[in-house]
Amino acid sequence: MRDYIRSATDEESADRLWREDTATPRVHLQGNGRYALMVTNSGGGHSRWNEFDLTRWRSDTTLDRWGSFVYIRDLCSDSVWSAALQPLGAAPSTTMVRFSADRAQFNRRLFGIETIMDVTVAADDDVELRRLIITNRSLRSRQLEFTSYLELALAPHRTDSSHPAFAKMFVETECPESGVLLAWRRARAPEDPPIWVAHVLTGATGAVEYETDRSRFLGRTNNVSAPEALRRKLSGSAGAVLDPIFSLRCGATLDPRQRIELTFVTLAAASREVLLTLIAKYQRPESVSRAFEIASTRAQLQFRNLGIGPAEAHRFQELASYLLYPNARM
Repeated sequence: MRDYIRSATDEESADRLWREDTATPRVHLQGNGRYALMVTNSGGGHSRWNEFDLTRWRSDTTLDRWGSFVYIRDLCSDSVWSAALQPLGAAPSTTMVRFSADRAQFNRRLFGIETIMDVTVAADDDVELRRLIITNRSLRSRQLEFTSYLELALAPHRTDSSHPAFAKMFVETECPESGVLLAWRRARAPEDPPIWVAHVLTGATGAVEYETDRSRFLGRTNNVSAPEALRRKLSGSAGAVLDPIFSLRCGATLDPRQRIELTFVTLAAASREVLLTLIAKYQRPESVSRAFEIASTRAQLQFRNLGIGPAEAHRFQELASYLLYPNARM
């Protein structure tokens, strides 16, 4: 079976459609020169800002369970799935993964619920956006919960991979308002560059729960494929946690054919003041829509300036897959 869905005009197509369960992860790289994002066709990946890894990542070809995830839970049936294949693994679904020049899109349909998750990086701000559009395709009302999860690193990749437990000790977290989480790294030396990161949920209509302690989220002996927090309320911990994460949760009731939109936003800056300004900007729905529109326009201009076409861009992305995830066949 092919790894991707090929059409007659594929060589000149602006999009590449992938299966989500390929033998080797296929990657989609985005960035604005400061903020860089790598997303795989199974939903894994990592985020970087300048020389810092924002989320923890290892080149794990087998599991690929590193990155930012969104869990979905049906409160009536207690069914749990995710907006992409990872981190919960295979499920009986209708799935399509689309890599475009400006975004990665994950389209899934499980248990009568259709989700479309668009992932992009803002062209003019150091912001990563994950816009989730949820539609109830069933014939009954559904009570759903949406929970985000990303494991924080906030350190250069070599430092984090060499001494991850030591690196975690310098990160602090805070919840300044509902639907907003902050994290920053305490400086070990005067010359250390500052880093501030935020995670924001927009579009929620009810109360928003949060968690910043990985051990409390996962529970004893569990991992991201079966976290204990999906079966209970988030604890609301913050401060100098020993194993920092970002997790936000909201609930929604969808009538048949009803559609809602949520956006999970991750932001990075060199100071608290700049970060708070960005948060205020991207809490407005029009800023989210504008970021996706500008990302599309910027991608087209970049192709024109570089003198490359869609087919060449796809080949560059495929080459990156083998660089990031070494394959014995290569």
